[in-house]
Formats: sequence, structure tokens, C-alpha cells
Amino acid sequence: MICYDVPCSSKTFKIIVELGMGDGRLLRKLLDVDKEANRKDVREKRPLYFGIEIEKSNYDKAKSLLENFANVKLINGSFEVLINDFSDCSIDEIISVLPDSEFIDIGRQDSWQKFYRVVNRKMSRHGSFRLVTELIDDLLQPVSDEAYNVWLHWIIDTFENLGFSLTQILEGSPDGYESECLERFKGDPERIRLATFDFIKKA
Repeated sequence: MICYDVPCSSKTFKIIVELGMGDGRLLRKLLDVDKEANRKDVREKRPLYFGIEIEKSNYDKAKSLLENFANVKLINGSFEVLINDFSDCSIDEIISVLPDSEFIDIGRQDSWQKFYRVVNRKMSRHGSFRLVTELIDDLLQPVSDEAYNVWLHWIIDTFENLGFSLTQILEGSPDGYESECLERFKGDPERIRLATFDFIKKA
């Protein structure tokens, strides 16, 4: 299941990895969209998806949901550990939706910066990283525009210092993205403000 056989910058497959796939709903959405897409350029690389999930119950749900798709591999374990099994420069796209606070909170920055440096190293030359995350007020009060904007700039500056370049930022989550946590968080948009950051690897 783990991609020891994925070569650096695969010429055959576009390698897409979701870190913390939950119950697999987002991967299913992406796979369905890809299945319906008409590729005009036959030279375009075929997508090969990897979903990593540490919670066994969620992994089992995802396995059941995605069992009919041949171009997806699911791995039960810690993405912090398993990311190291990918070859350097091998991953074309990485997706992280609502990562645990251990991997995004400002108070734990010293530890998670090391992880994202590894993520950057694993990305291909033109690789992309999509991060969907949230800002919640410590006292569970509505998040002000000022606090939200300060937070946005902090995320951007932090990741740019880790070797990423911002290409796009969206308020909220991307259209069509589904997960249990996203549904819950979208129900309280004043106290839980979402943002989507699209980064590429710096040249």
C-alpha cells in the first residue's frame, strides 16, 4: 500500500496525496470528478490518489466508500510518519483539510514547521499544496475581520518561510469539498472562519 515504488516525478501518474482523509468523502468527490472529466490531451498524466488516515474507524469507512476505484491507495497510519515513505520530489499535489491543531496552531509552530519542510521536500518541482484551515477565537466569540486578516498574513508568511509560494487564497472552503468537520464548521461562520490557501513549491 505504501508507495515505495513511486518514482521521483513520475511520468505516468500525477501523484495526489490527502493528509488525514477522514471518512474518504473528499477523495470520493475528487475521484468522481476525475472520472467524469474528458481529457483532451492524451499526454496528460493519470491521477493516482493516496489517502492517509490515522483513525482506524475512519480508514475503514473510507475503504468501503472507495473500494470500486482502482486509482486510489489508502494507508492507515500517521501522515507525519508515512510522508517519509514517499520519494523526494515525487508528489504533484498535497491536500490538507482542517488539520489537527498539532499541525497548524501558532503555539506549536516550532514542531509542525519541521513537518511542512518535509512536505515541501516531497513535492515535485511544480508541486502544489492546498491547505484548508480555520481560525477560532479563544473565547469562542465571533472572529473579527481584523483578527482574520492578521491570521491570514501569519499563515502566508509562515509557509513562505518554509519554501512555499502563495498562488491563491479563498475565504471559506472550496466549492464541492465535503467532510464531516467542514459541515460542522460551516454551521458557525462567525465564530469559525475558514480559509483556503493554495501554495506551490518555490523554484
